[in-house]
Amino acid sequence: MSTQLTATNQFTQRELDILHLVAKATLRKNIADQLQMSIHTVDTHLRSIHKKTNTTTMAELVLFVSMSQAEVMIG
Repeated sequence: MSTQLTATNQFTQRELDILHLVAKATLRKNIADQLQMSIHTVDTHLRSIHKKTNTTTMAELVLFVSMSQAEVMIG
């Protein structure tokens, strides 16, 4: 996976905020609380993120984020 997690890439800033919390294994409700939005809004962002990353599960998404962060550190 060569997609890096940057605001200039395919993700909105809010999606990046959510991705960083997902990488820390933050629960959806806690993401909503921390970003001061409803859990439904978090779910909407997650659906969009899943489409953009071609993932279907949170485990796949966490792996995507982990690999992307490793690329940033290495690259």
